[in-house]
Amino acid sequence: MGISMKRLEKPFDLCPERRTILVAFVFATVLTFLAAPVSAHPPSSVIPAYDPATGELRVTITHTVPNPDRHYIGNVAVFINGGLVNETAYSFQPSPDIFTYIYPITAQPGDKITVTAGCNLAGSGSNELTVGSPGSTEPAATPSAGSGILPAGAIAACMVLFLVRHGQ
Repeated sequence: MGISMKRLEKPFDLCPERRTILVAFVFATVLTFLAAPVSAHPPSSVIPAYDPATGELRVTITHTVPNPDRHYIGNVAVFINGGLVNETAYSFQPSPDIFTYIYPITAQPGDKITVTAGCNLAGSGSNELTVGSPGSTEPAATPSAGSGILPAGAIAACMVLFLVRHGQ
């Protein structure tokens, strides 16, 4: 009527084939959760251009994504001489690659305008210009990487292959 004690002594004692399948399943599950952030990346360029006549700052951003409704530039911050003058949050990206946002600001000759655009998943890119300085809108964005998930995924995949080959 009772439960066999022998059966409860080693509940995870599996044959090699089942152990390999279990290990592969666990790693595949972990990799699935890591897959979404793998494609996360900062914008590849952030190019500000200020027109003193209209008081418009045009910020052209390059952020190539497959689905701009799920992976997008989530915020853009504009600083003049280090002080925040505009911060805008976004819930989608208007184009899957290159797009321009326009911000009304007031800047004087010699002011340093810095623009930072942040990806909603990981990383950001910045660029600056000095008002009235020729050639100050060259694309010199400085992206900051989000995380090292891609190398972690590659290591996990290698571990799965090793365990599948040598675990039997």
